[in-house]
Amino acid sequence: MIKLENEKLVASLQASKDKVRSFIFVSCILLLLITLVFLFLRYRHNLKTAEVINKTNNELKQAYIEIENIALTDSLTLLKNRRAIVKNIQDHYLQFKRHKRDFCVILIDIDFFKQFNDTYGHHCGDVVLKEVAQCIKATARESDEVARWGGEEFLVFLPDTSLENGKLAAERTRQAVEALNIDYVQPDNTGSQKLKLTITLGVTNIWNDDTSSDSIIVRADKALYQGKKQGRNCIVSL
Repeated sequence: MIKLENEKLVASLQASKDKVRSFIFVSCILLLLITLVFLFLRYRHNLKTAEVINKTNNELKQAYIEIENIALTDSLTLLKNRRAIVKNIQDHYLQFKRHKRDFCVILIDIDFFKQFNDTYGHHCGDVVLKEVAQCIKATARESDEVARWGGEEFLVFLPDTSLENGKLAAERTRQAVEALNIDYVQPDNTGSQKLKLTITLGVTNIWNDDTSSDSIIVRADKALYQGKKQGRNCIVSL
């Protein structure tokens, strides 16, 4: 009798142990599933956060590029501005010192530009500047860089170009601008004029004894000044 009761007690204890083991196993499985779900949700959140960060970074980079382009572009003619072209000439000056790669600079001035402003107004002057800018750009080679230097002056940078080839390029530009026929219409449509104009050009190339990129630009400016003294609508090289 006692033996039978002991066997029942042992069986009951064993059943209780089995239930506890089953409960612990099921609990572990549930905990594991909950952990996996949590990790998955956290991974998705981090992934979305990374995508948002990457998208924001790309947008910031694009915005920086656009701001930089605006800072280096003349708003009227859409050519490079003075700051942009000076940086380019400085870079090529340093390359010349290392590799002796020749280049030319052409400085251009619209002859008697003030007369357009005084006669027809500043809107006319703006039209002239844009027309001349496009003409110079169209005449330049793909590798050349054209910039508005300031006021009615433009600068053309010609990489890998000798002085003689620079003078030929300047003459092509002079002839192209001289052939321009600008049909100017007043903003209020009260009248129109056919405008003709000419330019004076100063050309130079880099010299071995140039001590900075500024000396090249100064020399081109001197050549331009000589051209004005000689009567304009001409090319002077130094």
